[in-house]
Amino acid sequence: MSAGIAVALGASPGVFAQDDTVEEIVVTGSYIRQSTFDSRAPIQIVDTADIEAMGAAQPVEVLAELTANSGSQFYNETNDRAGVSQFNIRNLGLGSTLTLLNGKRAGVAAVADQTGTDFVDINQYPLAMIKRIEVLTDGASATYGSQAVAGVANIITRKGFEGLEISGGFSTSEIDTWHMNLAAGVANDGGSINVYATVYDQGHKERSEFDWMRDRLMGQGDISRSRFLSSTGSPGTYRRATIDPLNNEARDVAGADNNPDPDCIAAGGVFLNPADIGGPDSLCRYHFVDQVSVISAEERVQVFSEWEWNFSDDVRYYGEASFSNNLILRDSGGATLNTGRANGGGFTIPGDHPFNFFIEDPGNPEALIYIGPDNWDNNIHTGANLRAIARPFGADVNNNEKTLQIHRELQYQRALQGVEFTLPREWYLDVSYMWAKASRTTDDPHNYRSNVFQNLVRDGDWNPFGTRLATPGLISPKDGSTVAGSDQLVQDQFDQRGVNTGRAVEQVFDVVAAGALFDSSWGTIAGAFGAQYRKTQIDSVPDSLSAAGEANEEGISGFVNGTQDVTAFFGELIIPVTDVAEVQLAVRNEDYGDGISTTDPKISFEFDFNDALGLRGSWGTSFQAPTVRQTASASSSAFLDDPASPTGPGGSTVCTGAGLNNNVTVSVQGAPDLRPQESENFALGLVFQMDNLRASIDYWTFEYTDLIAQSEGPQAIVDSQCPSGDTGLPITNDPRVVRDAGGQLRQVITQFTNIGFVDTNGIDINADYTMDLGAGTLNIDGGVTLVNKFDVDSTGDGTIDFDGAGNRNFRNNFSTMPELRGNLGGSYFMGNHTVNLTMRYIDSYKNDQSNNGVVDSWTTFDGQYSLVMPGLIGDGESVFTLGVNNIFDEDPPALTRNNSDGTVVTRINDDGTYNTGWIDRPGYDDRAGHDLRGRIVYFNFKQSF
Repeated sequence: MSAGIAVALGASPGVFAQDDTVEEIVVTGSYIRQSTFDSRAPIQIVDTADIEAMGAAQPVEVLAELTANSGSQFYNETNDRAGVSQFNIRNLGLGSTLTLLNGKRAGVAAVADQTGTDFVDINQYPLAMIKRIEVLTDGASATYGSQAVAGVANIITRKGFEGLEISGGFSTSEIDTWHMNLAAGVANDGGSINVYATVYDQGHKERSEFDWMRDRLMGQGDISRSRFLSSTGSPGTYRRATIDPLNNEARDVAGADNNPDPDCIAAGGVFLNPADIGGPDSLCRYHFVDQVSVISAEERVQVFSEWEWNFSDDVRYYGEASFSNNLILRDSGGATLNTGRANGGGFTIPGDHPFNFFIEDPGNPEALIYIGPDNWDNNIHTGANLRAIARPFGADVNNNEKTLQIHRELQYQRALQGVEFTLPREWYLDVSYMWAKASRTTDDPHNYRSNVFQNLVRDGDWNPFGTRLATPGLISPKDGSTVAGSDQLVQDQFDQRGVNTGRAVEQVFDVVAAGALFDSSWGTIAGAFGAQYRKTQIDSVPDSLSAAGEANEEGISGFVNGTQDVTAFFGELIIPVTDVAEVQLAVRNEDYGDGISTTDPKISFEFDFNDALGLRGSWGTSFQAPTVRQTASASSSAFLDDPASPTGPGGSTVCTGAGLNNNVTVSVQGAPDLRPQESENFALGLVFQMDNLRASIDYWTFEYTDLIAQSEGPQAIVDSQCPSGDTGLPITNDPRVVRDAGGQLRQVITQFTNIGFVDTNGIDINADYTMDLGAGTLNIDGGVTLVNKFDVDSTGDGTIDFDGAGNRNFRNNFSTMPELRGNLGGSYFMGNHTVNLTMRYIDSYKNDQSNNGVVDSWTTFDGQYSLVMPGLIGDGESVFTLGVNNIFDEDPPALTRNNSDGTVVTRINDDGTYNTGWIDRPGYDDRAGHDLRGRIVYFNFKQSF
């Protein structure tokens, strides 16, 4: 279709016929076309000039410009959302902001957040296609339906652009990036076609490569004091065991002691610093600091095309087509083996294994004695049966030439076709169909076949002991032939790649008619009426080994498949009530079947006191329906504090504050009787406009009820295993908590349900001022969002139990909500030269993960110089830009901790020992807007023809 239209337009670009008619446009928040951006609705706009002034190379970077946006996820270390980004207005959840593309639904991603909520991945779009982003910051479900609870982000493209534009750039920071953009368009009296494309590439970064992370979490270079130490090591720890003759599985003898591998250090393992624990460590640990990449490498290819053709003065055909492929590469180190074949977890090592040099201690039935290969005598010694608390690989595959990568591919396809008819009395009828498909394929290394691995160990074909790495040339004195080092062919029998996939398909059929109804003494009353049908299908297919429970990891979600059908009808009126006032009325009904239906009204108004001052306001209700995933299941991960540790008798897990913090799989089961989340919102604002000054101040409030969330947070579930605190007693058994053989947290299981409410309000202030200065023009603009309250009822008992304003919100289902976010920028234009300087501020807030320790405020400065050179290449324009973001290289604030009495946790304890848990993992907040990349120096160019 695109090729046919291009041929019809001809090879040489034309121009549209020019007349004195003022073009009418659709402004976000209304289907009724107007000739100007109306001030009735509070809309924050980021346009091409703003994007260029930021030096942005990808859509996610635009989020820093929107102070009303809070809680979006920029970098994701440990879950399927690495490589994606999304809007999150007012921090009401990733699915509470509806993202549109030219006023139409854009299609949901193939991954969801930790609550199973769908969102639109804005990283899928070529940056060159964006003309502006309109962010409506009050609820809009009466107009657009589900998900528009906090508002709408509408991405407007450069439709009608003529010519050819090539742009790109390079940046260097903690990672290096480069990108190339293309924008091309031709047009004539009949129509137009545009094509935009982006190629983007970024490097990756490991935790240990950040100086500030080594200081905060890695013991200032002493890995024996690192926060990234797992009790399940490689090589590991062994316990005296017996072999069950029925299943050949090892079982600990009563009270069995821990025995770390004698080659622990030589084979890359780690012991805790004995000065900090009062003696030798009984576990050989794994330093997993570089288990995954903090910032993943990405390779993106994105194409977006749009076209229109006027069949006559009254019939216009239009369409859009897009494709995006994002390959995300993340290092993957030595994964655990949580499904090993031994009673209590781990795996079985028989006494006759060629490199098992442990024997039973005849004087102690709980202990072992290590003989070693040099002293082993087959005539004297008999190997002991062991239960191994270990993982197959460790430091040998961690951040080195043997490191394998997770390959995650996100692919998006979207097509939109529409026809618009011009009707009598200035009406139009718009009929459109949108189809969007998002798919995810994850190819994960180290997907161990646990039964094969166990058989190889039992048969002596695989050496799980430290001698495999410390002395690979060692020949077993037991059989005189087996070599300690590994054989790649043997490894390949159990160490395989696992592939799991996900897909989301959304189809939307829209019919909208709008125009003038009749005239009144104060002006024209206009209306819009329409209907919408949506169908969303979600499916997720786990790796076959995982689905069968035979892979190395527990807690992986099973197959998910579901469909949601929605039918909606809506109407809208704009009514002038005086010469200086106007009211908008809207109502929408959406029906999801199975008794789930909701009707939402909205009323907004504008009153102009005079040419300079106006009053605006709105009231309405909004909703967010349960997603397919929320009625099925979802899986994510989280860093959780563990109130217990395996330090009890015989290595048992007891309640004791060991400062352990684990990356844990959180599996959330769906509930079939979920109700939609509902919101009531109110906004009131003043708009001031003069020749050189424009300003607005808006008060907003949202009451968000029937929240869909986990019935109990994963941290609370884990904490319930030690209800009396650090008592040294055995943990309380809870089937929702899964631990591995070493007692380390691996999985927490909870359920989706309707609980509680959020009551939040605040103020937005935006202003810009322009003045002549010397030989040029100075423009100063700024924006501030102040959150007055964010009260959370997280239990559903009707009482406020948490103040989320100025808080990290770690213990509920929301994200970081600083009380104050602000930007202040200045641009000076003089001829072909432009200089920009911007200050960005994120307020301090409390870390509710650890007794409200204070996370410091973050202030950064960005600077940029741009030179325009007309005619440098042909008749076009060349633009060269040099900029620095985060000029002073400010590190992201640390996740400071407090003790239960409110005192700040310090690096050194009162007794002089080192406190490995003085900063919470992951050491920074990935949802506060703090950029990990440090100082970013970039060079961009743009050439138009």
